[in-house]
Amino acid sequence: MHERGHFGVKKVMELLKPDCYIPSMEEKIRLCISNCVPCIVAEKKRGKQEGKLQPLEKGDVPLDTIHMDHLGPLPSTRWQYNYVLTMIDAFTKFVWIFAVKSTTSDDTSYGPKNFGLTFWPVPNCVFSMATRSPT
Repeated sequence: MHERGHFGVKKVMELLKPDCYIPSMEEKIRLCISNCVPCIVAEKKRGKQEGKLQPLEKGDVPLDTIHMDHLGPLPSTRWQYNYVLTMIDAFTKFVWIFAVKSTTSDDTSYGPKNFGLTFWPVPNCVFSMATRSPT
């Protein structure tokens, strides 16, 4: 269809009808046009426009910048842990995963300490999802 110009269903029907017969032609043309990859890619997007991504600054040494988030609530363990705290070092991409009882700041800060990790330097920057939770 692109060889003869790409139009809407009605115009394509007018162009093809004199030259050929295809059972359920209008339905097949509609399906073909709605799944046309070049048209989908070129189609102007509606609604709120996407913003430009800005790179996040990260330090030049390990543990300078940490990304963290909670996963859950999950089924409770026998020790009442309902969430998973994930921490990722931006420099090394090393991942730590801790079971925590809640998403409060107390449980989040004590998560690594409860598992014997007390050697951590204080990071210069911590990125976290913007969610509300009682502290």
